[in-house]
Amino acid sequence: SSNIWINTNKLLDQNSSYYYEGVNGFKTGFHDDAGNCLIVTANINSREVFLIIMKSETDDNRYQDATTLLDSIYNYW
Repeated sequence: SSNIWINTNKLLDQNSSYYYEGVNGFKTGFHDDAGNCLIVTANINSREVFLIIMKSETDDNRYQDATTLLDSIYNYW
């Protein structure tokens, strides 16, 4: 049997403008107190990276923040 997984993380979606090569997971979320949140796992230059984005005002902001951090990490290593 096959399972179908639906993921709303735009960093994983190759058809999204936010797609980021090397990202391999993980979870989006929203809470009144924490705003738009995003947990990101990625493999950048053979290193496992974990990011947690909280308190983003919009859905787009959480992906923009994640991309900025991922770019910084990628350029550092």
